Amino acid sequence: MGFHSYRNIGFSFTDAETTCRKWREKFTGFDWRENSRFITVQAYDHYAEVTYLGNSYRLDTINGVLEKKSEGVWTDRLQMNEALAVYHYLGDEKKLLHQPGEWIPENMLDPVRIRTSDRMDPLLVSFAKEYTGSVSELDEKCELAGGIREKSYGDTAWVFYPFPEIPIKLVFWDADEDFPAQVKVYVKENATDYVHYEAVSFMIADIFVSIRHLI
Repeated sequence: MGFHSYRNIGFSFTDAETTCRKWREKFTGFDWRENSRFITVQAYDHYAEVTYLGNSYRLDTINGVLEKKSEGVWTDRLQMNEALAVYHYLGDEKKLLHQPGEWIPENMLDPVRIRTSDRMDPLLVSFAKEYTGSVSELDEKCELAGGIREKSYGDTAWVFYPFPEIPIKLVFWDADEDFPAQVKVYVKENATDYVHYEAVSFMIADIFVSIRHLI
């Protein structure tokens, strides 16, 4: 994956029949109780429910179907990134957890991207262009998207909690006479104690999508 699952944006999980079937089969009969010691999950009947970016999701452990609560109704019509993020959060192995540690650039989680760090991320580039000269608008949207303002370098910085244990920080520098606008994303060093590094890219993509879609 990499590049924040940029190519997943706008694609329906349930319309990707092969991928959808694979994940549902993987989680059919899934026993989430071992991981429940490390993550924030509620259980009732045969469901495991979690909150992702402020929305409720539940896994039916009988058939592996993942649903989202939308306008008071549960639906399995999910976008690709959100479905994969929640499946990873529930299912990725978590046996040895470290202290959160320092903020690090998100590309440091991915061995491939470390080797190709000079490549421009299309999601970050387009986002920076969109909010050039519009820091106040970006601040307003980040707050509406559930971000927490943080004093940091850059012209503005916001921390998001897609899941309670996995903070993600966005730092934005507006354009000046010498440089174009730029945005960088940081995660805590222990993020991959909870999920595979690819799952972090799904979360980052969803954060940027949620900010952009706010009016």
